[in-house]
Parts: sequence; C-alpha cells; structure tokens
Amino acid sequence: MRAKIILAMAVILLCAGCGAQPQAPPPLASPTQAPTLTATAEPSPTRTPQPPTPAPTLVPPPPTLAPLSMASGIDAIRQRMLHSHEAWQSLWIQFSAVQFPPAGSDQFIRLARLQIWIRQPAEVLLLCVSTWGDADPDYIFVSDGTGFLEAELRTGYRQEGEIKLSNLGLFLPVVPLTEMIFECPPAGVVGSLVHALIYPAGLARQEGIYTLVGEETVARRAAVVVEFTTGPDDLIVDRYSLDALTGLVLQHQVLDRTGDSLWVLSEISAFPIVYDPVYPTGLFKLEIPQEVRFQEAPGSGNP
Repeated sequence: MRAKIILAMAVILLCAGCGAQPQAPPPLASPTQAPTLTATAEPSPTRTPQPPTPAPTLVPPPPTLAPLSMASGIDAIRQRMLHSHEAWQSLWIQFSAVQFPPAGSDQFIRLARLQIWIRQPAEVLLLCVSTWGDADPDYIFVSDGTGFLEAELRTGYRQEGEIKLSNLGLFLPVVPLTEMIFECPPAGVVGSLVHALIYPAGLARQEGIYTLVGEETVARRAAVVVEFTTGPDDLIVDRYSLDALTGLVLQHQVLDRTGDSLWVLSEISAFPIVYDPVYPTGLFKLEIPQEVRFQEAPGSGNP
C-alpha cells in the first residue's frame, strides 16, 4: 500500500511539471554591452562614474583640386605652381626639346630627349640623349635618395657622390635662365630647366609679369597657358603650358617678338606623362644596366 502511495505521488509531480509554463531565457547582452556583474557584487565605494565614450570624429577626405581655367586668377595659378610637388608622389615623364636657329640662319636645329623616373623626395632615374629618333641614351643619372651615380656612356666618364636634398633644391628650385641648355647631364638635375618644369615653384617666385592667355591640351591633359616677361617692354617671352590640376609645366616655349610676329626660339614638351606610377624594387639602384634603353611609359598610375 505504501508503495502505491509513493508511486501515485510521483505521477502527480511529473504531470505537474509537464503542465508548468516555460520560463523565458535570460536576455542576451548586445555586442557592445559590457559584461554585467553578479547580483551579489557591490560597487567599490571609491569608484567614480565614467563619462560616456565619445563617438569617433570622422576625418573628411582631402579636398579635390579644382582645375585651373581662364576664370582662375594669376595668384591662384602661381599658388598651384608653388605647391605642384604636393599633388603627386611619383612621376614618369618624357621630354622632347628642340632649339631653332635664328631667322635666316644656316645653323642646325638642336634636339634632345629625356626620360625621367622620380619618387619623392630624392629617388631619380634620368636617361638623356642629345639627338632624336631611335638613338639610345648616352647619359644616365640615378639617385637612391642618399647617393648618386652618373655616367656618359659614349666617353666612359663616371662619377659617384652623396645626395643632399638641399643641393637638389627639390622644394627651393633656383630661377632658371630662359636659354635652352641641352648638354647632358642637364646640370646634374640640379637647377636645370627640366628640373624647373617638374618643380615650378621657382618659376612662380620669379619677379615679373605673368599673363593668362588661354587654354589648350598638352600631353593629353588640360592645360592653362601663361606668358611671363620681366617687364612690359621685354621682347623675349616665356610661355608656359601648365597642367590644370597639378601646375606642372607640360610645355615651355621661348618666344622672340622683335619682329612683326612671334618667333619660336626653343620648345620643350612633355609626352607622355604618368602621375603616381608604381615602380619596381631596385629601379633606383646605383648601378649601370648592361643595356641602357629608353622605355615605354608605365602602365599604372593616375590619369
């Protein structure tokens, strides 16, 4: 009898358990919620409330340069030239240069071709030849940022030395002369006219008269054209075609206006040009390759 009573009580308890309402599980903490202390934990008497964590400040993207145009003032153009080097970190550019004889002269036209690889602040590779066509370079200059190597490939002349940024004048370029100089090396890349075109801050600092005269396309890039003279009666005019975005000089002409029309004395033009290409490791190594040849423009970079 006692066993039957115990069995009956077990059945009643089991049935009561099956009919009970299910309990909701405890809520899960959100991913950003800090772990909760147990109910028995007491806060430290010396603990002070912490201020809420401020939301992160969003940093706006760098401003996009507005292209220069005929609506731009001369001051804005000169400012763009002053800060041109800030618009790129690496550069590949080819220049062709020509110097024409005076009108009526029987002198020959002088030509030059240069290719330049640059990675700021002071890694440079320059190839040069003082003729045009299919001729290979006859001069090479390379800097790895701390030292340089230059060589005249026809004569065997070779020189090595230490690079100092103050000597390169990358951000304090000298004011160049208007005469075209084609001798290789072009002043060892220091103070040369080509250098002034790539880093036009020195041109922007010239004392004289800048006049905005037009817009054009050079090296497949939009450009504004300015003319520079040292005074209103100056008969020699420097005409610069500036990249409308970066301020780099894409073309420089020296004009003579002593006659009834302008006579082009010399011209140096960039084509092609690639901004911010990615260069392979070892490009600026201080050694002369077995074959020194002009190269095609790099395929990657900014338009």
